[in-house]
Amino acid sequence: HNMGDADRLPNGNTVLSFTNSGHMTEVTHDGEIVWELSYPNPTQRTVVYHFEKWMWRPLVLLAAPMDGTHNTVLVDMQHVASASIKLRLFNNIRARYISKGKLTGWVDGQQVGRQVVDFQPNWIPTEVDFPVSKELIRIGGSVPLLLQVENAEQGVGCSLFEVKRSG
Repeated sequence: HNMGDADRLPNGNTVLSFTNSGHMTEVTHDGEIVWELSYPNPTQRTVVYHFEKWMWRPLVLLAAPMDGTHNTVLVDMQHVASASIKLRLFNNIRARYISKGKLTGWVDGQQVGRQVVDFQPNWIPTEVDFPVSKELIRIGGSVPLLLQVENAEQGVGCSLFEVKRSG
């Protein structure tokens, strides 16, 4: 009887443990092995039921990069007073429950927004819309936006984005 565990990671890879063989591995979406670890012992059966891979900090990612890069956002404000940036947040640990966090935005050392977020369980991405006002960016200009996410365990992760305004 084979037992084990499989978890999809925020980067799309999957980590697997094979209980009866003492084998753990991470594979890409295409099945390429990223790393693997085995505890072979011919005289004693090694059992690994479950293991976790975790990140040092929570992640802040764009839900969909707008111009082919991962850190540039084009915000169309031609007919609106404000818009939002669609983000994906990931806690740095795979919790089995929803947990609270905070998302804060900074431009030139000034706080430009803060909101409470609910990190989804089991590496499910937390979808967030971060509001951006017209006053933040002059027409045709761009600003560096530092987004900081903090989880309930005081783990902090940051990402720096360039926000460009059109319209």
